[in-house]
Amino acid sequence: MIEAVVVAGQDGEVMVVSYDDKVVIVTDHDNGVIVVAGYDDKAMVVASYNSAMFFYN
Repeated sequence: MIEAVVVAGQDGEVMVVSYDDKVVIVTDHDNGVIVVAGYDDKAMVVASYNSAMFFYN
């Protein structure tokens, strides 16, 4: 089941969609690093650098 969907653009725009009333926190630092924390204390970091996307979970 999908807990959260994060879409990051080059201009630093962020769209977060959460499901099942889970808590999702999004922090945008210098329009480069986006940290998403939530869903049973698990954390997912989405880092964008020069249009490249890296996902850590």
